[in-house]
Amino acid sequence: MTNNSLSLLVQVASLLLGGLLAIVGGFFGEFIRVKFKKKEEIDFIKVCLIDELTEMCVLIENITATFKKSSVVYLADLNKLRNSISNYTTHKQRIYLIGDENIRKEIRKFYSTFQEAIADASTQINSLGVKALESNPTHNTVLQKMESVSTSAANLKKTLGAYKYKPFKFF
Repeated sequence: MTNNSLSLLVQVASLLLGGLLAIVGGFFGEFIRVKFKKKEEIDFIKVCLIDELTEMCVLIENITATFKKSSVVYLADLNKLRNSISNYTTHKQRIYLIGDENIRKEIRKFYSTFQEAIADASTQINSLGVKALESNPTHNTVLQKMESVSTSAANLKKTLGAYKYKPFKFF
């Protein structure tokens, strides 16, 4: 081999090595970008659900305050509570991004229990009819269910707040 062909071989090898490094760097750059995008998505879902759970707790506190003043749980308040789950409804399909299966199950179980409690409470209040404004044990039962939902919501908020997604095992 001559000096000229050796120089040409070094240039070709450098070019191939540079191309290979560019491909590998591009792959890892995209891989890292996707991992951090997933972290942002999970953090966004967590914040939305925590805000929604906080709103539920406030609405239940309002129902409790109203009950203490008037001994009545109003259907309109239960309807506000029923309509307060828009974030869960919106993000239900993306909750699988949360890596902890137990948290995903806890979220689904809470919202299922929540919807059942609201439906049951609404049925009980509707069944009272004209007696709805009288002090009635049914209102106490409904209030107890709502307070149980509030406790569950507070526990789920803590669990979600403690969950940290790590894009890489070594971070």
